[in-house]
Amino acid sequence: MADIDVMEQKPVTMLELKDKLSNIKKSGKELNFRADKVHTYLDEFLAGSKKTSQDLYKKLSELKIQKLKERYIVKIIDTMPEDQDALKTIFVGETSTFKQEELKQILDDISATAKNSYYAGPPSKATLTLYFPRGISEIETQQGTAGANEGKWELIIRFKRGATTVDLVENFPFEVDVTELSKTEGKRKIIISAERKDIDSDPGVTNLVEYVKIKDQ
Repeated sequence: MADIDVMEQKPVTMLELKDKLSNIKKSGKELNFRADKVHTYLDEFLAGSKKTSQDLYKKLSELKIQKLKERYIVKIIDTMPEDQDALKTIFVGETSTFKQEELKQILDDISATAKNSYYAGPPSKATLTLYFPRGISEIETQQGTAGANEGKWELIIRFKRGATTVDLVENFPFEVDVTELSKTEGKRKIIISAERKDIDSDPGVTNLVEYVKIKDQ
């Protein structure tokens, strides 16, 4: 057997691999045994769209985190971790370490991509697994009034780390209700649902607005 020189290695997402194998089959070429098995598996079990994958890849690449290598980005897109614990498993055995702020930044983009898929209006809803740290003193929402956050709603989880008060903030382009979300510590499942409500208006006039409710499962 002739020696093969590997000139370049490039990680690809499972969605990209599925697309490449499908194109080979469409061209009339026959896949070998292993490639055919992989294509069958991806075709049956892989969910998600190529555009969503490409959008998330672009967002993560634009974070400009030096330690976030291309192979990490591909793993994140393939596994779509829902919390920091799940995200950290991607880097097990790797030499790179990430600050909490960097992990939060990555999760923000995953969250934004999920919103594009789930928030199509009532009765849409999604279940997410999130980690709530010890020492939460307050969970609240407020509407941004300046800069890039003007008109957006901020979900603020406030907790203490030693003598320091830390705020974790997630931005939403719509009103958010967290009155049924508890402060319980640990890994939790929460439900995010699109709702409608009638706001105060003239008598006999219905004025419905859409918002999102976040509550414990």
